[in-house]
Amino acid sequence: MKMLCISRVTDDTYSQKFGNNHNKFYVEFRCNLPATSDICSKCMDKSGKVQTSRKFNHGTIHEPIPDNSHIYGSTWYYNAVKKYGEPSNDSITLAEQYQQNARKETNEPEEKVKRVRPKAPKEYITKEVSMPTHIETKMEEIEVDKIEYVKLVNIKHNSLLYYKDNKNKLYKNVNNKIGCYVGRLQNDTIVDIPDSDDET
Repeated sequence: MKMLCISRVTDDTYSQKFGNNHNKFYVEFRCNLPATSDICSKCMDKSGKVQTSRKFNHGTIHEPIPDNSHIYGSTWYYNAVKKYGEPSNDSITLAEQYQQNARKETNEPEEKVKRVRPKAPKEYITKEVSMPTHIETKMEEIEVDKIEYVKLVNIKHNSLLYYKDNKNKLYKNVNNKIGCYVGRLQNDTIVDIPDSDDET
């Protein structure tokens, strides 16, 4: 029976800034990919040196954070606070929420975990689907007949927050703002399909 990977990982999209508003640190995530033991095959190799790479050794959610990890709460983090200043209260609250979520005991078969995930809230957010792909050096007057608005809802998938539209397109939720398009949700899997609403 497959369990869920307990490796600690990061995601640059959710990085937070120190008090100087320049240097950054990372929030804590759990890999959560299916695994035959505690660690999945993608997290076995920990030879990487890039903090946001799955190959960087941030330890597991049951271990102390390694001293050289740039994740909130590590020895490196507390030394960096002295150099770069205390992060905002919002950043600290966010980091602590992700830390608690990552360390929850959810090492159960994937089917069971799906049932206990929270439902998406009913609050709707809109996004214009027409996006510019270049900048004109000379301004032109453009007539717009119609702008289509699409309802987006918050969802949580594999411990990450996204916005989902009625076509199951997913966009990253970055501090409650709409981030980049990541693919479509099909059978609880994110599939890398180009965004049909993007102009080419």
